[in-house]
Amino acid sequence: MQQLISRTLAACVGMSLLATFLGCQTLLTSDTQSIYVSGLTFQNIASDDAQNVRLRAISTNGQVSCNKIEVNSTCGTGFPAKYYQAGEFELSWQMAGRSYAEHFVIPIPTDAEKNQRYTAVVLFTNNGQYDVRLTKNNIL
Repeated sequence: MQQLISRTLAACVGMSLLATFLGCQTLLTSDTQSIYVSGLTFQNIASDDAQNVRLRAISTNGQVSCNKIEVNSTCGTGFPAKYYQAGEFELSWQMAGRSYAEHFVIPIPTDAEKNQRYTAVVLFTNNGQYDVRLTKNNIL
């Protein structure tokens, strides 16, 4: 009898955990729009060179880096299109003798097109400021 109660209790707890997990998973998936991202560009419009630039995806630990981005220059890369669902990134760089590090999420445009490919753009401006956005690729 005690063994039957233990099995029943274990089954109930297991089903509750499964239902909770699936419920949370459904909420995350339906609330988070995903888009294709197939490239990254660092653009420096500041009055100083950006050095030791590194962007790291927190969830996968994947990263890309550029040693030096001169004033009014870019550094970038393309890659096979991947789904992006507003994950967190860590950006670090040096400019004018100072080091900077920031965490951010690239906002997905409200008018994003599902089958369109996008490039993530990190724009460096003066005084350690930056902007991040997604732009449509011209070539599908």
